[in-house]
Amino acid sequence: MEISDEELALQFQKGNKETFDKIVFRYKDKVVNFAYRFLRNREEAEDVAVETFIRVYQNLPNYDTNRSFPSWFYKIAMNLILNRIRQIKSHPLVSLSQKINEEITLEETIPSSKDSPEKSLIKKERIEKIRKAVSLLPEHLRSVIIMREYQDLNYEEIASILNCPIGTVRSRIFRAREILKEMLKDLIEEEL
Repeated sequence: MEISDEELALQFQKGNKETFDKIVFRYKDKVVNFAYRFLRNREEAEDVAVETFIRVYQNLPNYDTNRSFPSWFYKIAMNLILNRIRQIKSHPLVSLSQKINEEITLEETIPSSKDSPEKSLIKKERIEKIRKAVSLLPEHLRSVIIMREYQDLNYEEIASILNCPIGTVRSRIFRAREILKEMLKDLIEEEL
């Protein structure tokens, strides 16, 4: 049986610093992907991930192991992401290595044995349309939909990360889904 995140944190607090490596292993890809969905730049997302782990390491001795570790972890990440977005808006930089179009994960570029090249292309185009629609949502709606649909966080965890009532999270998710349905109605009709 795998040790819970909360147990790893408790072991870290008791002096077993090696448990932090396990936390990094569990969360490194998740936090980079989480940050990327907001920042749309792989280098920026990786920088935020590193900053997140530094903050987690610094604050882990004070972490309350009765709280959900993922909520606590993603709250730190979200605060750093929002800080980075503010920084980018006030001091925009253009990186020569920045992609001119949206990155697609390696998994999405590998066609399944069942998919023809045409189906693979259609699938990529649909994914691109969905990502673009999500990126066009207002920040307060985009953040909840990313946390719910991409990070698979529950309403309580999202409320904790955003420091708002669960009802607010529910209404924002509902509103985001309604906007996405409208934005993607052509795509939805194609499916039917």
